[in-house]
Amino acid sequence: RKWNERLHIHADGRIYRTLQILRTAFLVCLGELFFRAEGMRNGFLMAGKIFTEFRFSGFNDELLAVLGIDVLDLLVVLAVVIFVFFMSLLTEKGVKLRDAIAARPIVLRWAIWYALILFIVLFGAYGFGYVPVDPMYADF
Repeated sequence: RKWNERLHIHADGRIYRTLQILRTAFLVCLGELFFRAEGMRNGFLMAGKIFTEFRFSGFNDELLAVLGIDVLDLLVVLAVVIFVFFMSLLTEKGVKLRDAIAARPIVLRWAIWYALILFIVLFGAYGFGYVPVDPMYADF
């Protein structure tokens, strides 16, 4: 707060809030990188390579094949990102999703909940290529 006052930065401004979100996302990704690395030295090497050897040309079909990702996987990710984006918009506008669903008739309400559960089961952790030891915390 002291720095904001000295630099005349408005903490309620969109730019400031956007920078806070980007900073948090960066720190979370960096923290996960160190969490997955085999030791601090490898973590620093990986972080260094992100900033010194990063190239967009590395994102190609070969990378997707190595990672086991195909076009359908990308479509599922895109659908989920769009869904989460619209849910965020509704939340920003003050719409409470749980209350909106709870106000629906019981058959429709449970159909919505079961559809969401089915979507998670089909396209989530138990989808094609699921290996029980692969989640992020498997080596913890």
